[in-house]
Amino acid sequence: MKRRSIGVILVALVLVSGCSGDGSGGLPDAQLMIRNAGYATKSISSAHLAVTADGSVPGLSLQRLDADISRESSPAASAGSAVTDLGTIDFIESDGVLFVKGPSGKYAPAPAGVALPSPAAMLDPERGISQLFSTLEAPTTFAKTELDGVAAFELRGNVPQTTLAAILPDAASGAEFTVWLRVRAPHVPLRTILTFPAGGALEFVVSDVNKPVSIAPPT
Repeated sequence: MKRRSIGVILVALVLVSGCSGDGSGGLPDAQLMIRNAGYATKSISSAHLAVTADGSVPGLSLQRLDADISRESSPAASAGSAVTDLGTIDFIESDGVLFVKGPSGKYAPAPAGVALPSPAAMLDPERGISQLFSTLEAPTTFAKTELDGVAAFELRGNVPQTTLAAILPDAASGAEFTVWLRVRAPHVPLRTILTFPAGGALEFVVSDVNKPVSIAPPT
């Protein structure tokens, strides 16, 4: 069910050769790159999402989450596993309800005390990762580099607390935002990291964009 080849999100319209410089040694304009990346996330119909926490992330008792997500239905569905303070949890998100696998191997609505961030919400076009791009403050194209063998532009900025609250309801502050966008169009976000004032960080990797995903509701 899980697909792990790194990639991510996008339907961008602007070639690198057509990007205007931002004064940073010929690097492309950050606002233009971010805008295209944000638009692209809204076109995703399915994807694999990997979320990794490093250190203490406000309001999140999660070390790792992997999920396949499909937006073919409404609301969107997801299925995967998460490593939390309670151990490893296998889950299915269907019809807006979180189901977790019990000792018998059957899925049941998550009991009180079991809370996971919604993978489907993270790819929601109005309140998910795309909003991190649309509300980014002071974006800057920092460097041209290479990530896992792929040429990428590294961009940095800040995400306000009000935006983070849509995907992390207990977020008490904003966060520094770093994203690596593929140099070759479409400018796919290869990796995204949120760094919080207390030092914790949250990494998002979205892969297998728009590849067929079938998520059956629990029975």
